[in-house]
Amino acid sequence: KQSGEPDHLGNPGGSSVWYSWTAPASGRVTLSTNEVPSYAPPSSSGGYGVGTIYWQIIPGPPTCGNLIDQNPPPVFYPLFAAYTGTAVASLTSANYLPAALAAFPNMVEFDAVKGQTYQIAFDGNLGTTGDIPFYLELTPPASNDSFAKRIPLHGIYVVATGYNAGATHQTGEPVFGSSSGKTVWWSWTAPASGTVSIDLSGSDYAFPVAVFAGATLGKLQMVSENSGGVSFEAIAGQIYQIAVSDFGGLTGVIDLKLEAPIVELPLLRVTKNSFNSAQLFYAASAGQVILLQRSKDGTNWQNLQESTASSNTIQFSVRPSPAGNGPYYRAIVVDLLPGNHR
Repeated sequence: KQSGEPDHLGNPGGSSVWYSWTAPASGRVTLSTNEVPSYAPPSSSGGYGVGTIYWQIIPGPPTCGNLIDQNPPPVFYPLFAAYTGTAVASLTSANYLPAALAAFPNMVEFDAVKGQTYQIAFDGNLGTTGDIPFYLELTPPASNDSFAKRIPLHGIYVVATGYNAGATHQTGEPVFGSSSGKTVWWSWTAPASGTVSIDLSGSDYAFPVAVFAGATLGKLQMVSENSGGVSFEAIAGQIYQIAVSDFGGLTGVIDLKLEAPIVELPLLRVTKNSFNSAQLFYAASAGQVILLQRSKDGTNWQNLQESTASSNTIQFSVRPSPAGNGPYYRAIVVDLLPGNHR
């Protein structure tokens, strides 16, 4: 360790080696002992079922002793750090943070600026030494980093995946929760009124998520905000802007699940035909995307067909005809066509 050298990650270290790297592009940089897979582009899928949520438990840092032996030798684990500057005694932290992910126990991350040169240190816990692989990886921002390029979501049960690694803060963009403003965006139009939930528990962290009304950054009105998930009362036809930000500076994979209430359309009449078939007429509104479902027991539903209402009535042809002991039919609202939004 050189005179004036900082303590990397707050550890005194003592066996550091150094690298110098100039960022070819702006984005999120990770330093780790195992390779970080490339992030898949943001995507979404609409559906009408109910998914299973799994909570991720992140272990703490490695321990260096136990209750029986109070004076063991230090355990080696690597320390990574990143700085700007050209003299060891006057380095400035690049705001690097330990990722604390089970799959990448030694990883740190920081935001790089194109053309900036970074000084990267590799040290060992309390000066211990070891021979390990070292991966430096750069992730540019996702396509929905900009509010103007937010990704539209459709349906009453939607799974959207993406990442906020490398995300930037736009001028006028709201900062909420424990974040520093590294935000990515989606939009969703409520096909019906009711309580909507957004769950992020499959993400790398309990990212702050906020829901806004409004069409421009300067005129956004917050509807609801929380960390790791949020719920809000939606109004049919209203467009909502959904923002997911960083977790105290940390970024990574986002797994967003949006679930809206199931709203059944009123059944107006049933016209039974020959050969055990029937026409079902439901009250609707023009532009509503309607899904017809069938059930044998009134509990478990099967998707049959989807259609868009062009007036205040929509009809479906079914076989077999509905009966008092089944089969049962219902028509639910799952989306709205463009032009029918508020």
